Amino acid sequence: MSGIAGIIQWDGAPVPADNLERMMRLMAHRGPDGVQSEIDGLVGLAHARMALRHDELKWRAQPVWLPNRSKAIVADARLYNRTDLLSRLGAVEWFRDLVSDAEIILALFERYGEATPDLLDGDFAFVIWDAGSRRVFAARDPFGVKPLVYWSRGDRFVFASEPKQILCLPYVPVEPDDLAVGEVLVNRYQDAGRTFFEDVRFVRSGHMLSGGAGDALQETRHWHPDPGRSHTFANQTELFEGVRFHLKEAVVRRLQMDCPAIAELSGGYDSSAVVVMAAAGYREGSIACPKLETLSALYPGLDCDEREYSESISSHVPFARRTYVALEPEQSVGLLEEFRRLDAPYAQLPDGESLAVPESFAASGARVVLTGTGGDQVLFDAHILRDLSAAGSYLALARLLWSIDRIVGRRWTHYPRALARLAAPAILKRSLRRIRPHAPWRAPGWLRPDFAAEMESYVASEQRPRRLYPSVVQQTVFTTLASARVSRILEILEQRRAHMGVELRHPFLDRRFVEFVLAIPFYARIPDSGRPKYLLRQALHRDLPAKVRDRVDKAAFGAVQRRGLEDLGGVAAEPAEWALWETVSSRCETSVPILLM
Repeated sequence: MSGIAGIIQWDGAPVPADNLERMMRLMAHRGPDGVQSEIDGLVGLAHARMALRHDELKWRAQPVWLPNRSKAIVADARLYNRTDLLSRLGAVEWFRDLVSDAEIILALFERYGEATPDLLDGDFAFVIWDAGSRRVFAARDPFGVKPLVYWSRGDRFVFASEPKQILCLPYVPVEPDDLAVGEVLVNRYQDAGRTFFEDVRFVRSGHMLSGGAGDALQETRHWHPDPGRSHTFANQTELFEGVRFHLKEAVVRRLQMDCPAIAELSGGYDSSAVVVMAAAGYREGSIACPKLETLSALYPGLDCDEREYSESISSHVPFARRTYVALEPEQSVGLLEEFRRLDAPYAQLPDGESLAVPESFAASGARVVLTGTGGDQVLFDAHILRDLSAAGSYLALARLLWSIDRIVGRRWTHYPRALARLAAPAILKRSLRRIRPHAPWRAPGWLRPDFAAEMESYVASEQRPRRLYPSVVQQTVFTTLASARVSRILEILEQRRAHMGVELRHPFLDRRFVEFVLAIPFYARIPDSGRPKYLLRQALHRDLPAKVRDRVDKAAFGAVQRRGLEDLGGVAAEPAEWALWETVSSRCETSVPILLM
């Protein structure tokens, strides 16, 4: 959680210092160790620093320029393959004893140009200014962990870590993006580049952006995992050991720092897996982080209270445990401030998080938070049913459906219907689709008719992603990670935690781990029962206590949302308190409740 910002004036006019200063003030929360800037004629660059190791305080301040001032960089980057990259670069005459991640990226760009992002393993967002060619180059990590937004119009190109840093500039109009607001209202997300403001866009995850004066900006994907890569395993044990190894290494890489950290622990598979892998890393002596604690939310009296599971994990690991009661109605007073911070028409419903969580971070001294985010997307295996059907493995399909129905408690009549639907010949399925094509999506009746028609047209224009992988399971993992919904979730999570003073790290969104899982053929992922997360449960069989390993349910937070709405009386904000109120309310026929992801 550092921050970057910059202004480039293609017409050669000098960047006004007060414009850059405005942007810097709005990213000060991202730079507890200082905010630096530099203006060099037509370009102004700024960086907010948060150090996680003592050595980082001695790194060269950003922006970093090459000695001949031909190129400069600002970066919010945490590289996990520093050693490999330094070895690849060899001797670089302008490097000092302590080389920053930003300097490594700049040296790579000087040598490899636009091939640089694909060489990086880590979480990053950076912008490079090439003074010689008067072009800009930017890139974002494969999963969009680090944020990067930009605005380009006429003779100006502006970029930042958060939209508000761009919207503060006098020449940037605050024009709500109807379709982005509509995506939230109807819960359909299509464009991962949209923010809630016209012409202010995210660089999409796994993409790079380049352009110059008079050129249209070009955004292209740089992360291209090999769809033809496929693992072969001598046996299932080798597969499970591989999953465990790569997940543990992903956790270990994210705990190489001098400051304390906190691991979010809900009691579900994913957060529990991260915590037990951290414990394994500490046992092996491979983690530098001096102190790791866990943090769990409690929901007294509600079905989503998972304390029995988080307590079970806590009893198996050597970490101090922090908890907080999540339902505190009087804390809803902070909701409007979150709307303003997030530049978005949704925020966390009123609970204890907005006050209790920052207090826990401050009390522990943590600057990094480990999460289980991404586990659902990377290890989701429900689509294995379609792969079994396509492969003609009808006996295995029948067994798996039977196991699933017994576990989830469906009526027996569901089982033969589901089997018949999946096992039907492809020619029959195509014929049925011609006879009974899918009805087009229709907007809900509470949208105004003109806006409903606009959203229906927008949804109908969605392009299905091109099929790259041989199995449905593999293709689903890839497309889900690149989806607008996942991007939006990560961006909101990052921005909320940045205002709480911590950097989020998601071990499941580790490039090496994801690419390993993507290369597992579907037939190696066929569950042994109807329990979810087959690979994770088997890989961590010895690490997870049985109570967590064998659970089949997942917490549902509908009751929390309902109680939050009751506490607020169903009203999100007043017109004078929230910039997007008029936009949202004018698109709806009825009053607007709290808007959720």
